[in-house]
Amino acid sequence: MKKLKLEDLKQFRDEMRVPISDAQLEADPYMPPYYVPEGNSPELDYMHERRRQLGGYLPERRSKYVDFKLPEESAYDVPRKGSGNQEVATTMAFVRMLKDLLKSEGAGERIQLIIPDEARTFGMDAFFPTSKIYNPNGMKYISVDRELLLNYKESEAGQILHTGINEAGSVAAFTASGSSYSTHGQPIIPIYIFYSMFGFQRTADSLWLAGDQMVRGFLIGATAGRTTLTGEGLQHADGHSPIIAYTNPAVISYDAAYGYEIAHIVKAGFERMYGGQHEDPNVMYYLTVYNEPMLQPAEPENLDVDGVLRGFKFALFTSSATLDASTTAYSTTNEVTGTGYTAGGNTLTVVAPTTSGTTAYLDFSDTTWSTATITARGALIYQSGGSNPAVAVLDFGADKTSTAGDFTIQFPTADASNAIIRIA
Repeated sequence: MKKLKLEDLKQFRDEMRVPISDAQLEADPYMPPYYVPEGNSPELDYMHERRRQLGGYLPERRSKYVDFKLPEESAYDVPRKGSGNQEVATTMAFVRMLKDLLKSEGAGERIQLIIPDEARTFGMDAFFPTSKIYNPNGMKYISVDRELLLNYKESEAGQILHTGINEAGSVAAFTASGSSYSTHGQPIIPIYIFYSMFGFQRTADSLWLAGDQMVRGFLIGATAGRTTLTGEGLQHADGHSPIIAYTNPAVISYDAAYGYEIAHIVKAGFERMYGGQHEDPNVMYYLTVYNEPMLQPAEPENLDVDGVLRGFKFALFTSSATLDASTTAYSTTNEVTGTGYTAGGNTLTVVAPTTSGTTAYLDFSDTTWSTATITARGALIYQSGGSNPAVAVLDFGADKTSTAGDFTIQFPTADASNAIIRIA
């Protein structure tokens, strides 16, 4: 052995009770014999039994897993009905829906909540007595909040992982649970909820690993917003987490405005990951949910659900196109073609709708076609899905060209006077 002297080897042998004689060690101290227990030894029996319980001798991905019933339609009713006269943030709208998802027959018992911090801030203390906090040894203490209705309850069968202020550990748990459909044949749906600024900014590399492991689950960037949690400084002033999320190809990112949209997004997530119909179910859904209370509208009649799920898109057009008030929908007629451009255009990242006085306005993150050779005179913002209805038309004033370079659309200042979409 490279670092062990003969006497060290003998001491190691004695401590581990390995049946190798002094003569065997002294024959070649640099190449001690390899010890293999007898075939019926308790050591080998133990090792074989552990491998059987772990599912085999080599790691492998399993394509088959235990089937379960997806949440029923009624589990999504609460946010779809709106909040009436009560102002509710989308964080709370999501948590209210989560209560019903946990009760859902078949799927509810497979949901695992991962909360590194601020469970009570998110309104999730209601889950403590019912879903319970996981502890492999059960509850071994009397909680200080035992007199409260919503007190701490720990259990060997708890569905909540209360990981402490430990984002790295939380993502590790998310990865293990979200891949259990393959490693153990038992689907677990992890829902990891955290302060939005404490997500991708701290654990983006670990979430890339989760993508590599084909993890399925929900990431919830909660209490997001640029102005509503500034008491602790800028650490909560989040407006860019969705941008970071978009850099991970395994993440489906949404920045929803209303609770009813969140209901449809979560339902679509369950169906994609575990409905058995989608060609690529191995994805993670990232939802930005906000801290700002507002009157949550009820779901409109005849809502274009496909449009909600697909979002806004930005398509480029040549000077031959007619883009004006008569343009009601996206069409490929006279759309730009060229290297680096795909028909339909880019999906826009929406910055949350904002109000100023009597004006509501909507902004988007800048969008780029990289290494593109194209010429465009104008553009169309449209709602992807259904009839692809037009939202806004833009005239660049002249042809704009890029040759093997970046073609970037830079949106104007997001305020009540300049934002690209304003309603007064």
